[in-house]
Amino acid sequence: MTSMTLDNETIVVSNKAKRAFSIAFSIIIIAFTCPIAIADLVYGSKQDECLSEYPESIHLNMKRYLITSGVLALLTCIYMIVNVCYIIEHTEITIMMMVLNIVFVLTIQIFSVIWNILGSIVFWKFIYPEGNCSEDVSNYLFATLVIKLVFTYMNMFSSVNRKDD
Repeated sequence: MTSMTLDNETIVVSNKAKRAFSIAFSIIIIAFTCPIAIADLVYGSKQDECLSEYPESIHLNMKRYLITSGVLALLTCIYMIVNVCYIIEHTEITIMMMVLNIVFVLTIQIFSVIWNILGSIVFWKFIYPEGNCSEDVSNYLFATLVIKLVFTYMNMFSSVNRKDD
């Protein structure tokens, strides 16, 4: 059991409550992260002709974009779950751990922003106008790129708001 004191009141948090929180948080992370990550991997492994095309002057095709995006999302999901479970179980967190966590998260966020912008450019500038993709692949790419860009914008906007506080 862990006890915390807030304004002369002691709150006791049991190990079961900690575990329940980490399981609930893990389920939420999995529910929001994994469907798009798995779909990226599934669509990235399809043999659709448009996914393998390399546009002029850009050495990135949609197959590489989707597979990298899916693997990155799954690794981020695993990292977040492990991180939350570790923080809940170990109340002492060193400054070095915090710095490493911040560096890792910032690196992933910056890479994701750049990766999603590149994927959007390849799709909307080179792939989508030509109409070479099958309808399901084109619809999936269109929808997920919009979703990823919106979430990227929201994440950046919330980070800026947190710095202002």
